[in-house]
Amino acid sequence: ESIYNYLRWLEQAFIIYPCERYDLQGKSILKTQEKYYLADVSLRYALLGYNRKMLDGAMENIVFLELKRRGYDVFIGKNDAKEIDFVATRRDERIYVQVCVQIPEASDREVGNLMEIRDHYPKYVVTLNEMDTGIEDGIRIVHLADFLLAENGDHLSAHSVTVEPSHVILEKLLDNRYFAVFLPFHSSAPLNLLPKIQK
Repeated sequence: ESIYNYLRWLEQAFIIYPCERYDLQGKSILKTQEKYYLADVSLRYALLGYNRKMLDGAMENIVFLELKRRGYDVFIGKNDAKEIDFVATRRDERIYVQVCVQIPEASDREVGNLMEIRDHYPKYVVTLNEMDTGIEDGIRIVHLADFLLAENGDHLSAHSVTVEPSHVILEKLLDNRYFAVFLPFHSSAPLNLLPKIQK
């Protein structure tokens, strides 16, 4: 009970955000095993330092915050015994998102889990490996930078591989709303209204 109290206090302070699990077959929100994501990803590095093994978790955190910023209700998908990183809904829209640093050669978890979902809503795999990008069985595999820079997810092409120099990409991510994905947010204060960072 003490742990749940701490989690509730951190949530009330907007330090963490809960993400409930959604049963895709039963079409219901599960009451247990929710995940929590940091409002500011840098807190993880401030407390634990850098560890490359944390990249998957940090990427997942960033994608979660971006989906929330775009106005989606975000859940963790449960499809029988398989897990979908994010099921995001907004009015009549729905998208499915898997997140990984790179797609493992010996596993089809990322794409395979999405292929088992029997509907026609858009499905994405977000990765850091530009060589993985493309379209596989109708599933768009996109680079993280392209996913973040897409305007509300519109016109997100699997072939829009970022070819700009890394310092240009970083400048864009730090510019105005793109930096907002790394900042805490509040439902009553949309992130895209945050003041532009002075260079």
